[in-house]
Amino acid sequence: MNSFNLPAILEKLHSFISAPILFALIGLLCIVFALASWVLVFHWNKYAIDKSDILAAQLIYFLGGLLIIFIAMISAILY
Repeated sequence: MNSFNLPAILEKLHSFISAPILFALIGLLCIVFALASWVLVFHWNKYAIDKSDILAAQLIYFLGGLLIIFIAMISAILY
């Protein structure tokens, strides 16, 4: 029966993942975020009923998304 050994799994994962792989994943994250943002902004502008609600949604979406990307970049740099 195999026992679940988390430190061994994390050690193997740490040796597999390198800084270039992390930056490639963050680059992919940025591309996906840009595409999703483009689609959402188009949708919000075309089908918006109340402009003030849409402005609040855009502010929350972009601040949250940029915060996640910023944290990912700092984490990759410190890795």
